[in-house]
Amino acid sequence: VSFKIRQLTIIQNINSPTFLVKTLLIFLTCLFFTTPGWGQSNNSSGNIFGIQQTQLSGFSDDERVKVLLLNLLPSGMTETAAEEIAKSLQLNVYNTNHFTVVGPSEWNAQIKDRDPALADCHDIACGVMIGKMFHADKVLVGTIHSEIMLNENGKEEPSFILSIRLVDARTNITDFTDEVQFNDLQMHDELFRMAERISENTLLLGNVLAIKHSGITINLGRAQGIKIGH
Repeated sequence: VSFKIRQLTIIQNINSPTFLVKTLLIFLTCLFFTTPGWGQSNNSSGNIFGIQQTQLSGFSDDERVKVLLLNLLPSGMTETAAEEIAKSLQLNVYNTNHFTVVGPSEWNAQIKDRDPALADCHDIACGVMIGKMFHADKVLVGTIHSEIMLNENGKEEPSFILSIRLVDARTNITDFTDEVQFNDLQMHDELFRMAERISENTLLLGNVLAIKHSGITINLGRAQGIKIGH
């Protein structure tokens, strides 16, 4: 009998308005204190992801081919001299208007804190890894060698041999290789010609806008514009 009386008392208390009000207040209090923390956690995650997304950037936001230029591996010369030649190569490749280029100084600044082991990369293996992190289409890797040679007047002067390789960042396949030799006076002209050869041997991708009997209209991107052909 005592057990049944207690059972009835508990049931009556549960059904009472006072009990329902207390339960509702407890629920609302818990909801109030947990919701801001959940929202703050989500905001923090969003900020973290935002930093990761904007941390590795540098390419122009257009349809041009994205090329990541690695440090040139020097031989018989200083790193500083190799860096200056790499900057000139980067400028000439960019000036073809076919590519948007991120050079060593740009990607090194962004990656040295994130992954120091990849900083100052010279070879294809780590270069492709960095290229994928930057969502590059191509990785341009090269070596630069300096030696003393006789010029046309029979006098000794420093000469440079630059060998480059353009690698697809998605497939690791080499698309193009080239080599050029120059002295100080010839450098800019020879790098300009090399950049032109890189451009001529890099596939352009476009969208077909219209197909007519008179020809095909193709959009090759903002840098190349609209082309009409057959």
